[in-house]
Amino acid sequence: MLFLSASCQTQAQQPAAPAAPAAPAAPAAPKAPPAPSGLSVREIRAKANAALSLGDFPTAISCLEELISYLGDSTKKETIVSMEIIFFKLGICYFFTGEFDSSEKAFQTYLKKYPKGAHALEASVYIADGYRFTQNLEKALKEYEKLLKKYERTISMDLKTDVMSSMVRIYLSKDDWTSAMPLLK
Repeated sequence: MLFLSASCQTQAQQPAAPAAPAAPAAPAAPKAPPAPSGLSVREIRAKANAALSLGDFPTAISCLEELISYLGDSTKKETIVSMEIIFFKLGICYFFTGEFDSSEKAFQTYLKKYPKGAHALEASVYIADGYRFTQNLEKALKEYEKLLKKYERTISMDLKTDVMSSMVRIYLSKDDWTSAMPLLK
């Protein structure tokens, strides 16, 4: 068995003792081959979700990247749909580990694959926030302005307030009260 991702393996993956030959069974429906780690797709997804719930973002990143490398280029509609959250969660994990360049790349990939996806607005906000946290303030302002315009009809008032507050923080950090004041009204 080929193991690509050690952090996505479980300790239960010890080689089993050879089983006694069994009577031939009826042919089963074709099954997807195991992922490179030797875990099934379902097991990798479960491990990623468990790692996320524990805040173990490095393990989650490893598992999510394995899922993406294994299924990310699928042309099957149900796989494409099921992968949307995987691409989004990868960006979240990188963001929470402070890997803002990798986070931006993951969110850009998400937005390219799912431009009208359920998390497109959030991905756009995370991209802008990443720029702000890395002191790329002009780029952050442009991203915030772009997303406010693009999502003006669908952004919630709470999120709009958060975005505008981030913009105000940027302007005030540059002592630009003239630009900050209209956002405060």
